[in-house]
Amino acid sequence: MAGFLVVMSINVLLLVLAIFLMFFADPESHGYGGQLYRLVCEGGPRMLSAGMRLVFGEACAGKVSECGNWVMNKPNRLMQGFYMVIVNCSFICFIFEGFPRLPNDVLPWPYHTATGYLVMAACIGSFVLACNVPPGSVRAPAAEGASNRRRRRAGEGGGAAAPGRNAGGGRHAGLYPHDGVVFVEGFCKTCQVAKPARSKHCRVCNVCVPRFDHHCAWLNQCVGEENYRIFLLFLIIHSSMLWYGTVLTYGILKSVVMKRKLLTARFYHKRSKTYVRGSYSVVLQYLMHHYGKLCGLLALSATMALVLTGFLSYHVYLLLKGTTTNESAKWGETGEGQPAAPASAPVDGDGGEGRGRGRGGGGGRGDVSDSDDDDADGGDIGVEGDGGVDGVGATAGAVDSSAAATGGTGMRRRGGRGRGEAAAEAEEAEAEAPAVPHPGPLPDNIYDNGMWANLMEVLFPRSLRKEGKGKALPHRDPFRLSYKPYWVPA
Repeated sequence: MAGFLVVMSINVLLLVLAIFLMFFADPESHGYGGQLYRLVCEGGPRMLSAGMRLVFGEACAGKVSECGNWVMNKPNRLMQGFYMVIVNCSFICFIFEGFPRLPNDVLPWPYHTATGYLVMAACIGSFVLACNVPPGSVRAPAAEGASNRRRRRAGEGGGAAAPGRNAGGGRHAGLYPHDGVVFVEGFCKTCQVAKPARSKHCRVCNVCVPRFDHHCAWLNQCVGEENYRIFLLFLIIHSSMLWYGTVLTYGILKSVVMKRKLLTARFYHKRSKTYVRGSYSVVLQYLMHHYGKLCGLLALSATMALVLTGFLSYHVYLLLKGTTTNESAKWGETGEGQPAAPASAPVDGDGGEGRGRGRGGGGGRGDVSDSDDDDADGGDIGVEGDGGVDGVGATAGAVDSSAAATGGTGMRRRGGRGRGEAAAEAEEAEAEAPAVPHPGPLPDNIYDNGMWANLMEVLFPRSLRKEGKGKALPHRDPFRLSYKPYWVPA
């Protein structure tokens, strides 16, 4: 029994680790989750590749590397096939092992078999729907796209548009403003289109996705503005199915225990040739020996029910906060990019009028801006200044200039004076350097318009809304759901 529990514990830990890496870990984060992802998903394959080169040679290792790159970084249907195998095999097993034992004393309702088939059909239907509803893509306006197609047909070389020609972004342009903190105006070199706020270029799908949330390997596509509601429906139906299956399987096993009075029965131990009284551990061993398939289904459904419920709860939290998985990670990196507040420094800086942006910007708020690099969209962390101070660059420059002024002879004399005087000189140089004003708390998320409005943003995506019968209703918000304005008057 102890050995079995150890094996089960290891399997559960590995399953939880795999689910964490697939759904929750951000590979671009600097936290523990990102470090663990890079260690397992990047460091592990590199070590495996190096070992295969030593054992099997360069050619075999290259083929394996190409196969791994196709599995991890290219669109494929492996996870979809794995989903269909797991779900259908589990349901077929329940057809032969579970349905014949329904109804029973614990589950007397006579319609569990019919509802089981209906729930399974809903699961498959929601999966097919989620796999086929696209997330939307940021493309050029229709007129320019048609013009480019005509040029290609005529052989005029209208294939690749120059930067700025497709700056409209199609129907997704202008739906959200750039907040200047996690989203700034940018241009996607790959898609040749201006990137609207809240969009991101997916390296796997090779397209800019509006209101990007994450790329889902189970669906073989991204989750974005136009299919986020379908993705939530998929999670709700599957979470309900797993909990329903857990209750049915538990009820069947409980009815077996009650019908045979296993907790009060005596069991014969073959190895010790003695009789033992029934206990929870003994009954568990009996059930796993005689009803192993049902016990396996119970463990699988209960574990996945907990995981999917937690995943669904996280997305409901993001929905009510008016943000996405991608934006949540960017806000986290924005907080990491802020300079620490000095003990004696005021919360708000008293800088001048100018505001610079970039790596060597000012001493203001650290922001995560959308990069022009297609492989690392939105990954650059810039420091935004409040004017008057050159920020971190100024501080570093002042320290370097102080070191240069006292360098030369100072460096030659340090060995004779000891560490005490050198530390004192360093403290004086740091004290003479201009202080970097702390930017204060992070700004509010301008895309958070309240729980009700945020819910409507998901149920009725802005890019799919149509004008109502009243001509006075604005096209971007025909339902008048937002009580906070998106655009601040100039």
